[in-house]
Amino acid sequence: VAEETAAQAEAISAASSLKANVKRAALEYMEHSVTNKNDPNYPDSYNSDEQHNIGGVFDGNLTYDRSNMVWINGLYMEYAKSKTTEDGVTTENENQDQILLFTDYTHKVWQLEQGVVGPFAYLGYETEFTTFELNDNEHLVFNENANELIKKISGDILYLDPPYNHREYGANYHLLNTIALYDDFIPKGKTGLREYTKSAWCKKNSTQSALDDLLKSAKFSQIFLSYNNEGIISPEEIRIIMSKYGKYKCFTKKYRRFKADSKRE
Repeated sequence: VAEETAAQAEAISAASSLKANVKRAALEYMEHSVTNKNDPNYPDSYNSDEQHNIGGVFDGNLTYDRSNMVWINGLYMEYAKSKTTEDGVTTENENQDQILLFTDYTHKVWQLEQGVVGPFAYLGYETEFTTFELNDNEHLVFNENANELIKKISGDILYLDPPYNHREYGANYHLLNTIALYDDFIPKGKTGLREYTKSAWCKKNSTQSALDDLLKSAKFSQIFLSYNNEGIISPEEIRIIMSKYGKYKCFTKKYRRFKADSKRE
């Protein structure tokens, strides 16, 4: 009996596994100081005496796998903080601060001598811990053409994040809209596009005029534009258009290049 029990235990051990998978773990620290901030020969130098940035990310999971079940527990943490000193005044800002825990459990309900078959029972759960600053400020949300809305609003800072290629949000990334509308529509093509009217920001012959028109009507003291260097409008064209309406500066950050298909480099 003892030998049989030991054999069973060995068989169960062989059929199960526990694996730890660390997808990403990184820590980044950067600091720089500017000594020529007030030098007239460098009017476009970064307007800061000193800056420190620290950030880190961890993404991993623990998977327990048996012949009839899989249980995955994961942890994602991200934190980033910056400290800027300008003219003797120090400002600190937490850019990222979040913790995400998740667990997925899948159980194969029927197990026969010939093998394991479905149906499968699945249970998933996730929770996120993040910090929000509660205040009594009032906020306005608009849903209309940005080039028309800009004529009705004003403020200190305007942040623009328009489409930078021919893919229209309402067609290519419509899932949340479709859930909210809960309507019937006939998907188009292999990717299931919705019917849509292409905006001026997604057409080569009208994108530059759309940006120029919006900037011309903007009543804001600071304007920030987020755009891809491989977008419909080239970086040089953006510089020319934005320089018409104020002092222009360009800051770049490298990201992993998006590939629409496997043949594209």
